[in-house]
Amino acid sequence: MGGDTPDIEQYDQLLRGAVFELRRAADRMLAAHSSMRGLSQLPRPRRFVIAGNVSWPDNISRPDDYRDFILGASEAGGECRPLSWLPDIQAEIKRACRGQPRRILLAIRQLQAAARWCDARVAGIERERAEIIRQQSRAAETLQAMASMSAIAKLGEGNRDA
Repeated sequence: MGGDTPDIEQYDQLLRGAVFELRRAADRMLAAHSSMRGLSQLPRPRRFVIAGNVSWPDNISRPDDYRDFILGASEAGGECRPLSWLPDIQAEIKRACRGQPRRILLAIRQLQAAARWCDARVAGIERERAEIIRQQSRAAETLQAMASMSAIAKLGEGNRDA
């Protein structure tokens, strides 16, 4: 390749970085979800076709599936297999791109879009957490007021009996 054009090794580094960043974003999303201790559902998955027949996330039936990519036919009933080891993921994306810079760029942009999607889910989980805390504090205040009213009523009954 020419002087100012990155070589395949540089493309590989960019691709590896994008795959790694998506994995980190998925981990942040899963950590935010688990911190809710069952008060929140996993986000409804959105399928990102990264390149060719490589997509993310895997079939979502458990939280760890957000960490895996899937390789296989996109049609229903097609043969699919999960990819979870980062070098395998990168190799399959590279193979699907066939070394074409345009396809590699599109794959990197899809990986980045998926990472942004995860980060937006984290922001949503944080808003949900804040709303739950607000509602819980309001309920706690109401219960405290009810307990105070009950205590006052009992004191009033005690004074009438005396």
